[in-house]
This record gives sequence, structure tokens and C-alpha cells, in this order.
Amino acid sequence: MAQGIAPESRVVYVENDPIVLAHAQALLDSTPQGRTSFLQADLRDPESVIDSRDVRDTLDLSRPTALSVIAVVHFLDDGDDPYGIVRRLVESRCPAAVS
Repeated sequence: MAQGIAPESRVVYVENDPIVLAHAQALLDSTPQGRTSFLQADLRDPESVIDSRDVRDTLDLSRPTALSVIAVVHFLDDGDDPYGIVRRLVESRCPAAVS
């Protein structure tokens, strides 16, 4: 959807279910101007997302970057520290944004 509006958009889809990831890879394409990649990772391990080659090769985190955690955070237990996970993902995008 993002590339439909801004073809130069770069997007990394993160999914922990290998079947969903396989369907996404088969169905979703990137525009020639942008870039789309897919990463199998678990949100409860934010470093696996932040440190992944897919993220490093696709996104320039020194530039404005959106983080969408849609329909996933409510599946985390309090013991997973959902606030800490989201904070860590936001900090990786812009350390000055989190105080």
C-alpha cells in the first residue's frame, strides 16, 4: 500500500509465522523505485529485527521511518514487556525521540 502512494518507499515486513511469511513473499512485490523485504523474526526479540540484514539493507534508519505494530502487541503478555519492546524498536529508529 505504501508504494502505491509513494513508489520509492522502502518496507520491511516482519512475521514469525513461516506460512504467513511464505504467502507474503509470494504475493507482495516491490516497485522498481522502492524496496520491500521480508523477515522472519519474533517481536519478543527486538534485537533480531533491529540487527537483521533485511532491515540494514532496506531501511536508512537515519531518515524518518514509520514503525507499524498492527494487530500484534496485544498478543504479548505483560511478562514479555510490550512497552519495553516497542520502546526499543522506536529507539533504534531515532534515539532522541525517546526520553
